[in-house]
Amino acid sequence: MKTNKLITIIVIFFVILFCLNCNNNNNNNNNNNNQEPKEKLYSITFLDKYGNIIETKEVKEGTDLSSYPAPVVSYHTFNSWNQNLSNIQSNLEVQAMYTENNEVYAIDNYHYWLQILSRKFDITKPLMTKEEIEAYNVNIKNSKSLTKVTDIFTLSTEVNPAYIKLLIENYNNINKRTAYNYETNEVLSSNEKDEILNNRNMNSLETDTDIKASYGVVTDFAWMRSYPTKHYSSSYERDYFQETTLNVGEPVLVYHTSSDGQWYFVQATNYYGWVEKKNIAIGDFEEVTRFVSCENKLVVISDYVIIEESHVRMGQSFPLTKEEENEYIINYPIRKEDGSLELKEIALEKTDDYSVGYLEYTYENIYKQAFKLLDIDYSWGDKEKLGRDCSSTQNAIYSCFGFSMPRNTSNQNAIPTYGTSFKSITIDSLKTNHLPGTLIFSSGHVMMYIGENEDGVSYILHNTSAGEGKCILQSLEEYGINKIIGTLKLQ
Repeated sequence: MKTNKLITIIVIFFVILFCLNCNNNNNNNNNNNNQEPKEKLYSITFLDKYGNIIETKEVKEGTDLSSYPAPVVSYHTFNSWNQNLSNIQSNLEVQAMYTENNEVYAIDNYHYWLQILSRKFDITKPLMTKEEIEAYNVNIKNSKSLTKVTDIFTLSTEVNPAYIKLLIENYNNINKRTAYNYETNEVLSSNEKDEILNNRNMNSLETDTDIKASYGVVTDFAWMRSYPTKHYSSSYERDYFQETTLNVGEPVLVYHTSSDGQWYFVQATNYYGWVEKKNIAIGDFEEVTRFVSCENKLVVISDYVIIEESHVRMGQSFPLTKEEENEYIINYPIRKEDGSLELKEIALEKTDDYSVGYLEYTYENIYKQAFKLLDIDYSWGDKEKLGRDCSSTQNAIYSCFGFSMPRNTSNQNAIPTYGTSFKSITIDSLKTNHLPGTLIFSSGHVMMYIGENEDGVSYILHNTSAGEGKCILQSLEEYGINKIIGTLKLQ
């Protein structure tokens, strides 16, 4: 009896279990019958005119993307996407299609060249990031023996007088050239040349005690000279005593003073030489570094501006302390009566002469800046306020983007990683291997490769003493491709 009862209980248990399972299956079948079909999703990749990915979107089947906005392309009008996007039924890769506007511009207008470039390049896309430009600048300073670019804030202010004497005596051409009085234009006598040499105050350097250097800031357009004099060599225009010009706001390290007390011998970022004392204000390390190294800058992007009656040139920057609706408030260097530095807060009207921060390094901005200097006078060593020499012209353009450029052509071409030298190059090789905006070099001269005109002729922009002596556009064939000995690629 007990056995029969156990068998009955087991049977009942399995019957109940079977019923429960059937019920669950019925419920699952009902749920499956009630569930909606799974939606299909497709991946749509949008490409710009130049084949770059704008965005990849995942959308439902049947989605209408025909109104997806295309990016604005300079000198072009958007037509349509190259595939129908009104009813998405598959994965797609679509590209924006444009019509070129074909506006007519003169060849000396930057729009002429940008319109041509826009066919192949996104002229608003950065060619180098801020981080890449900073890496370039570090490379420049780490290669001082080649570039001659000096970070004066890394130099000791306790200086051996023998070192200063060596720098001063590196300029030794005064008796090798005819020199002239800058007021009368008469030839200087040997005695007058000796007076210039004596004004260097070399006797004060005959000491074993280190000399304390001072930090300074340039406060006006300032000549840097081989000797402490305004008298000139060879000709006033091609004055071989003129080394360069320092811009308002440039920092210097002051090593020495002339016998007459009117000149400082200084080390600047790109050069050392004699500068009139009246154009330099002396400050302490903290004050000068704070002025030079501020992160928020207002950059001069016109050929020049007049600030506080001083001539301030393209590429110079100042600390921007505040931006009002119609004004920029900056710290501006002033030389007080005692020769010390005052950082004066002044207001500048908001105009296109300035940029808040360095310009973005794009083709559009490169050409805008370059063509602002078209037709300016050639001036050896930047002696004239309204003129520049060849390397200074290119230097001014690139300083607007935050590049620290060597002053002279030989040093620009010698930049490691970026500069290349060679014995010869063809126009076809230049077109193939170098992008527009590349700097190209002949012996003692630098030019910007602008690209090809509508007829396929390669052009350069450069400031030259030849002809009328100004910054010009010229075909590379006319200049002579056989003269080209190096390039500097900054793309």
